[in-house]
Amino acid sequence: MPQSFDSYDELDNAEFRRIQQPGALLRELYHDELNPPAVVTRVRNLRVMLWITVAGLVLTMAIMALKFNHFIKLREDSISKKYNMDAAYQRRANLFGNLVKLTLSHAELEHDVFSTTSKMRAEIIKNSKIPDDAKTDLLKQFAGADGAGAAAAQGLPSIDKGFAESMEKALAGSGGMESSIGRLLAVVEQYPNIKSSETYKHMMDSLVEMEDRIALRTVQYHEALRMYNQEISRFPWKMLADVTGFSRMDYVHMSFGGSDNPVLEPELYRQLIPGTPGITK
Repeated sequence: MPQSFDSYDELDNAEFRRIQQPGALLRELYHDELNPPAVVTRVRNLRVMLWITVAGLVLTMAIMALKFNHFIKLREDSISKKYNMDAAYQRRANLFGNLVKLTLSHAELEHDVFSTTSKMRAEIIKNSKIPDDAKTDLLKQFAGADGAGAAAAQGLPSIDKGFAESMEKALAGSGGMESSIGRLLAVVEQYPNIKSSETYKHMMDSLVEMEDRIALRTVQYHEALRMYNQEISRFPWKMLADVTGFSRMDYVHMSFGGSDNPVLEPELYRQLIPGTPGITK
């Protein structure tokens, strides 16, 4: 009996192999269709990834180039505004002293005109041959007009024009010092037009304009500097700025009352005081 079972098993195995043989042949014939190779799919995916990588690199380089140019624009704008601010400071340094000296010279000229004219008219009146009553009237008229030139802006009266004309007509033919009084009166009527107060006003307006210009240029420079420093300090552009050599720029620290600010020294005004020691006219 065991031998019969073995023969049946061998028969079954042979039949099974015979049945499986066509299937094996079919699988061998249609192997590519049933199991396509994955090489083609891998190559296609690799090309897509390669194109994506190249496009990303190109886009990144383009953005970095644009940012680099933007850094240059902001830096040059800051430098330009800094030189504009320096030019405003240099303008003040060049004009401040000359403007003050010119104003003081104009005031000194006015003082000299007033004092010289006052001395001349008093001397002419005292040495003239006109009656004493006329001398007294003249001296009173001139005494009332001594400050007319300096105070013309406040509306103080000068020599009465009718009185000057009457005295000129009365003394026109006398000759000598008497005839010069008429000319002196005409000069005295004109010199109140020398107004140092207007010169001082123009000087103050010019000084204020210079300081306003400096303040405006400083604000413009700080605003441009803020934009530049802020742009190169942001992530991730700070790394690009560090690699390309863009560094922060410092703000201007104003020193109030420092040595850089122009100061009107008292010596500039002492020249206007008559008899001041050490001051040469």
